[in-house]
Amino acid sequence: MAAKPVYQERVFSLVSNLVFLVVVAGLVIFAFIPLGDGENLSWLFFSMAGLCFLVGLCLSHVRVILTDEGFCVGMCVFKLKRPWSAVTAVHRDTKGGMEYGGWGVKGRKVDGKWIQAFSTVVNSRVALELDDPEYSLLAFSTRHPDKVIEIVKDLIGS
Repeated sequence: MAAKPVYQERVFSLVSNLVFLVVVAGLVIFAFIPLGDGENLSWLFFSMAGLCFLVGLCLSHVRVILTDEGFCVGMCVFKLKRPWSAVTAVHRDTKGGMEYGGWGVKGRKVDGKWIQAFSTVVNSRVALELDDPEYSLLAFSTRHPDKVIEIVKDLIGS
């Protein structure tokens, strides 16, 4: 979307990033501990630490961009972009975080319809109901759900 953002936010999850940091640090520490018969598997632990670091970096935040033309919500390389004409309603999401399978990028079928979720440990989420053949609902984390809902309602004209 080339339009100037009306609202943008990056929802950073401190808890999930600390979990990844502890895992990466643990793997690096294990890389320096010799195994029973002197076999050195430090390359394996360093590789796993690097992979965990990259995954943690990708899942460290949700990015929300609202423009006059539409929205883009994403996490790392995973994004969902749609024009406002595809949005039929907006509301605060009151479901528990595990409803979508926890934090991260989730897509699943509920009542025969696909939903997409971009969640961090932040409990506040907004849900956009979509008139879309691929997804019927998009739920995403935000630190300012009331502000996002107000902006979306203005942009979709409801």
